[in-house]
Amino acid sequence: MPNLGTLTKKINSSKFQIFIGTPTSNDFILLQNARMLISHAEFREPNNSGEVAFFSGAADHILSGTMLFTTDQWDNSSAFDFGSMLTRTNGEVALNQFVVRVTGADGSINNFTFSNGKLSVLDVSKPVEGGVKADINIVLPSDPTVT
Repeated sequence: MPNLGTLTKKINSSKFQIFIGTPTSNDFILLQNARMLISHAEFREPNNSGEVAFFSGAADHILSGTMLFTTDQWDNSSAFDFGSMLTRTNGEVALNQFVVRVTGADGSINNFTFSNGKLSVLDVSKPVEGGVKADINIVLPSDPTVT
């Protein structure tokens, strides 16, 4: 078993918030089953000595989760409602900045700021019990700035 060293890093978060635009207004999307996937493609190419070289591809990050759906989230006269985020201009949906704020159990805050994110999936459903819900996927093609 490897030696993990001393545990000086934060290993527990008490809050996970997603902001559209900037977090200055304290307006955030509360997601159930929230998930931030940080990923990129890995390419393998053989070289002349018979070994394999690995190359990292572009960022391919995703934010996903489930939220309670209300009509004001579809159209609240802002650039950040679902109707605006899904409106196409020249064939493309709008790009937005998304900020994931993780608050540690000790109150410390880390912000993951992603530019050029796109809402790619909005799946609205009405389960047998409970309110109307929306499952969302946000594609994030650039690496985050962490502050």
